[in-house]
Amino acid sequence: MDVKLLSCVSLVALFCAQANSNLLFTEYVEGSGNNKAIEVSNLSDDDIDLSAGSYSIRLYANGRPLADGPTNTQNLSGILASGSSIVFVNSSSVEELRMLGDSSNITFFNGDDALGLFMGETLVDRIGQIGLDPGSKWQTGDVTTQNQSLRRFDTSVDSNNNLSFDPSLKWQAFAIDSFAGLGCSGIDICEGGIDPDPGLEIGACYEPATLIHDIQGSGSESPFTGQQHIVEAVVTASLQGDSQLSGFFIQEDDAQQDSDTMTSEGLFVYDTQYSVEVGDHVRVVGTVAEYYGNTQLSDVSALSICGENTSFTAQAITLPFSSTDLSYLDGMYVVLPQSLHLTLDYNFNRYGTASLSNGKRYTPTEVHTPNSAEAINLGLENSLNVIGIDDGSTAQNPELIAFYPEFEMAIPLRSGAIIANVEGPLQLSFGEYRIQVTQALNVIEGNQRPDAPSSELDSALSVASFNVLNYFSDIDTGGTSFRGADSELELERQKAKLVSALIELNADIVGLMEIQNNGFGPNSAILRLLDALNSQLDAQQHYTFIGPDDLGLIGDDAIAVGMIYRPSRVSKDGSAQLLTTPPFDPDTAKHRVPLGQRFVSSSGETITVVVNHFKSKGSSCESIGDPNNNDGQGNCNGQRVLAAQTLSQAYAGQENVLFIGDFNAYSSEDPIQSFAQAGYLSLAKQLDAQSYSYYFDELAGSLDHALASSDLQARVVNAHVWNSNSDEPRAFDYNTEFKSELQQQIYYDTSAYRASDHDAVVVYLNMESAGSIEFSPSFDIQEGETNHITVNRSQGSYGRVELAYSIEGQSADAQDIRLDVGTLVWENGDNSSQQIAISTFADHIIEGLEQAQIVFQVVEGSPELTIDSIQINIHDVVMEPSLSLEQAEYRVDESQGLIAIPVNLINGSAKSASVFALVLPRSASWRDYKARFFQRLKWTGGDTQTKYINIKINDDRRSEGDEHFKVMLLWSKGAQIGEISHSIVHIIDND
Repeated sequence: MDVKLLSCVSLVALFCAQANSNLLFTEYVEGSGNNKAIEVSNLSDDDIDLSAGSYSIRLYANGRPLADGPTNTQNLSGILASGSSIVFVNSSSVEELRMLGDSSNITFFNGDDALGLFMGETLVDRIGQIGLDPGSKWQTGDVTTQNQSLRRFDTSVDSNNNLSFDPSLKWQAFAIDSFAGLGCSGIDICEGGIDPDPGLEIGACYEPATLIHDIQGSGSESPFTGQQHIVEAVVTASLQGDSQLSGFFIQEDDAQQDSDTMTSEGLFVYDTQYSVEVGDHVRVVGTVAEYYGNTQLSDVSALSICGENTSFTAQAITLPFSSTDLSYLDGMYVVLPQSLHLTLDYNFNRYGTASLSNGKRYTPTEVHTPNSAEAINLGLENSLNVIGIDDGSTAQNPELIAFYPEFEMAIPLRSGAIIANVEGPLQLSFGEYRIQVTQALNVIEGNQRPDAPSSELDSALSVASFNVLNYFSDIDTGGTSFRGADSELELERQKAKLVSALIELNADIVGLMEIQNNGFGPNSAILRLLDALNSQLDAQQHYTFIGPDDLGLIGDDAIAVGMIYRPSRVSKDGSAQLLTTPPFDPDTAKHRVPLGQRFVSSSGETITVVVNHFKSKGSSCESIGDPNNNDGQGNCNGQRVLAAQTLSQAYAGQENVLFIGDFNAYSSEDPIQSFAQAGYLSLAKQLDAQSYSYYFDELAGSLDHALASSDLQARVVNAHVWNSNSDEPRAFDYNTEFKSELQQQIYYDTSAYRASDHDAVVVYLNMESAGSIEFSPSFDIQEGETNHITVNRSQGSYGRVELAYSIEGQSADAQDIRLDVGTLVWENGDNSSQQIAISTFADHIIEGLEQAQIVFQVVEGSPELTIDSIQINIHDVVMEPSLSLEQAEYRVDESQGLIAIPVNLINGSAKSASVFALVLPRSASWRDYKARFFQRLKWTGGDTQTKYINIKINDDRRSEGDEHFKVMLLWSKGAQIGEISHSIVHIIDND
């Protein structure tokens, strides 16, 4: 610490510390970049023991209340001699400033942060008013706590923090980055300090001056930095008012502009002491400076207005750009002659910032595989397809957004609005190029608030996933693990919006994320939300909750998932299921424990809903070896993949499964693709590739999904993302901080819009019965037959049903039955009967009963299949024994002699059989053949051999032509006369 050490008499040291009230802030530097410093001086006649007096400097940033304690503290120690000063500087300031004091984080302040000098716990002096956020600075006239050096001229104590802080009462302003007064009190520069050059004379209008493109140069910084110059140009935008940019933009006359496209013709002039208007032709003297990447003219010492109402030309630019470097347009007045897509910045209502793009921009991994060439290219395209817009103000939470002054809950400005012909000066601000919009936006399409989704099928079962944005029944008073509302007022505002959203969603089953994990008692978050919800619904529409059997906590996290449902629409089937195996176990402690429940619809169909909340991309997983791999998927991606795999495996084989929730993974990322490989598809994305549920860094994507198993996909009527939250400005949520009393009124209502930061996903399912497949469990058939089995679809006809079948042998084989495969198909609404052909083969072998089966498998649809096979019984053909001649006609030569006509016993059995054979003459007479008129043929039991009728043919040696006789079977016993009961025997003459 750079302090002159002189001694107070030891006996009175304590008195010195307590009695002295002339230890004061005497110089304050709030310069460019990190050029920040604070000076404390001993203005008394005595030395001060800083340690004994427990002196400290305390920083209260962004309106931090005194009761909350300081943001940073610098304790003071040692003896500060009378008339001496202590200087603390920012360690990242320029070397010239760092040499003047000791580094301290007490200098981590901006113009809107308050500093207090304390003796013990007593406020001795202050800069700013502790507990008040002034916007961007405290300012009276030309004296401001932003972008100036202040030196104290009034040494009276300022220790009443109840009074407003007026910097002009005790402080004199000096130009930005003026350090010459540090190290000594008073308004004069210190010994050895360099007095600023009195500078250039302004001269007369239209005399030679430095051209803006020369000041800007073509490099990253001006070649004239730190030099005084005279510039003459036209004012394009004046932002000198309270809480504006404390300056104005000028642009070179058209005739004076050069042809070099890499040099800007615009310049920001940091000055409020000379008032100017748009169109003024001004001549100004100032020092060229670089401020956060912008070239500007500072320390203005003179300004002349040479003319009024001077026209200037806006530089037309179009999106997308060819480069992200727009420094060649720094300070120029530009116009976008396009109709562009508006995306609200996270801090839109706080700082008046948003962005424009040529169409909606999507997170690359929402659309393409992570780290793929396509994803990398989209990231580059996104960076070229954006330009910021700003309200030209440094104020925080302005009462009015300058470019949309009518902004309020009833007249919203939503992401997705189409804005035409935006214009204003371009400036680099917080690392991005923004147009300081100087007139109201031309909104040509407002992206109207969408009504809640609905289904064209009135009877559809609806299931929704809804992130309730840290809904806690316990108030976050600070110093607790509670994450939700900070007051009872905020809690009531939050609850009212959530209830409105749930009523409008009107879903039969709702999965909840980010609800306090404090059980299911009367004061639990889920019960208080349910009570509020049911109080506004008819009894038939009431909800109840799903919880574990012991009604205990769901995991160890401060937040959990939850589920509510309408008993009038579905019934529970069994207990709730908590998945606590790794990575959902308490040792891994990364994801919220999934909550599953099987339901039965009124039609008897079942559905299992599982609510999830995977670990976020911003969480730390380095300790378990799962860091950010810089492929666009963020931290903990391996954990999310493992969670997806574990979940899929846990519910494998169950019918009609729906995973819902905040999976913290975009649609093309590994976790969602892992689900797809297991057969689970993200329904809203399948039905609308442009859908999204969340914005991050002004890029749209879907972190919230409803993932259906393959059988359930056939039942989907439709699926929607209800963009009631993500497109809305954050100003419209339940929070009251950073909002004035007026804003708390006009930015809020109890509607569903901006009830959360995530959009709800809702799925509509046709849970009508697919019917049942019915058939007889057994089927009898004889060998050698073809017959048909009838298969019926009854008791419902929802959806297409495809039933595969396979005829498989058991004791029967392919020699007995045709082994076949096939498919039966019923279209939606069809409950007709269908048939399967069964063909068997006859082998005339007595084998007894043989069996086969038909096995069925449902390929598509969800019909009830109470049995999955049919038993086929194949019976031998049982035939009566018969006796038959072998042929109906014979031809024999008359020289043949003895012939034998065969008689066969067919299907013979253990019984005996007999038959009489009668030989009758016709054209042949007894002289032509010789045979007994009656012949009896006999078969004993079990004898199946062929028997013969014996006949002798006589050769009469006469030429007689063809002659014939007849053989007949008559009077059989033990067998019937068969198919051939008589034969004609022709005798062929050979004479």
